[in-house]
Amino acid sequence: MIRKIIMGTAWMMVSLGLYAQNNEMLTDKDKIIVTISAYTARGELAELKDALNRGLDVGLTVSEAREILVHLYAYTGFPRSLNGLMTLMNVLEERKTQGKKDVEGREASPIVDTGDTYERGRKTLEKLSGVPQPKPAKGYGEFAPRIDQFLKEHLFADVFDSDVLDYKTRELVTLSALAALNGTEAQLKGHLKLGKNTGWTDRELTEIIEMASAIKGIDPIHPKGEQKLPDTRFTGDAYLTPLLARDTTNNFAMGSVYFERNARTHWHTHPRGQVLIVTAGEGLYQEEGKPAQRIRKGEIVNIPARVRHWHGASAHSPMTHIGITNYVGEKGVDWYEAVTDEQFDKANSEGKR
Repeated sequence: MIRKIIMGTAWMMVSLGLYAQNNEMLTDKDKIIVTISAYTARGELAELKDALNRGLDVGLTVSEAREILVHLYAYTGFPRSLNGLMTLMNVLEERKTQGKKDVEGREASPIVDTGDTYERGRKTLEKLSGVPQPKPAKGYGEFAPRIDQFLKEHLFADVFDSDVLDYKTRELVTLSALAALNGTEAQLKGHLKLGKNTGWTDRELTEIIEMASAIKGIDPIHPKGEQKLPDTRFTGDAYLTPLLARDTTNNFAMGSVYFERNARTHWHTHPRGQVLIVTAGEGLYQEEGKPAQRIRKGEIVNIPARVRHWHGASAHSPMTHIGITNYVGEKGVDWYEAVTDEQFDKANSEGKR
């Protein structure tokens, strides 16, 4: 059983009615755009490099990747955008030396409407929001007219006029960046409405925010740990930080396990069960014969005794959890075969939220 603890942006999503139950799911390309945008916003360049490689592998064109990083300067600042562009340049150079041929993609169409730039931007924002936009914007626009001018003329005119990315994709990029940052809840709430107006469903918006928020939460409470767990029991790279050894008072042991992206346990059971407390990132938990479930920071998994199961990071995010393992005599776990790549891929694509 998984117990959810709803905090932060999740409360916002509930208040906006975004936990609707329907079947829309993000595509692989959508998911990698979320990941690229979130890692750019966070300034985590090693992870961004990996995400850009995966994006190009699933069909993202060079011009699309470049435009995503350019778009993000308006929401994350020039330093994050420039660092992202430099990372993309390095990725492309490395892929070229590896013999990979990436699709360049098309350039932006020439701007036809060369009229008043402020008015172009104001009309674009009206299309996105579905409500009239006064000149200047109320509140901040009256207090600081220049920022209103920059937003209308540059962001919603110059940047949005580039049709390398459509409005819907631009909102995907924006939402992912805002959800990955701290202190941007007000802006995120506004862009959730724009996201709906550009065609994202409630289900898709939920998935976008959950994915990006998981990336925001990958800094673990406990250090990564130096004890790499053995390949005979784990697939991929997983590291243990021991927290509490079993003793005469407590018949259980505690440890924090950090899973790199795609890392997971083998199938196993516990004679008296186990409790997992997810402290960072996004992972997967699956009992044999049941659908996999996604687990995130703040969630608790109560694993029954003698039930075959596995758990680990998702394909899109590292994950850290504390494991509390109960013992019967000297035994706390029985190990079985590895989770196959096919089983893991299916869990990632079908995992319940």
